[in-house]
Amino acid sequence: MSAVAERKYALTRISSGDYFLPANDGSKLWRIYTYEEDGSLYSGDRQVKGKFWAVARSRGTVDEAQRLLQSDPDTLLDWGEWEFWAGPLRTRNEAIQEAIRA
Repeated sequence: MSAVAERKYALTRISSGDYFLPANDGSKLWRIYTYEEDGSLYSGDRQVKGKFWAVARSRGTVDEAQRLLQSDPDTLLDWGEWEFWAGPLRTRNEAIQEAIRA
């Protein structure tokens, strides 16, 4: 049985369905969010539609994100600051686990 590492940082709500999660070592900032698939995505022959969760990674460090949050929060929230990491995921917990594994 392996020990589960204790989380140093908590999930921070930005808005409904949109959260920040710093990596435990403080090296990365993750964004956990919901989005709508309109049916343009296919998984094999199956059309994907509905509300899903996903994970994005900040292009900068946690320290850079903190400075942006204080000086220019709109820039930090701009999707140009984020790299898609994983999705579509069914639940917020799946998205959190994906960020923690990474």
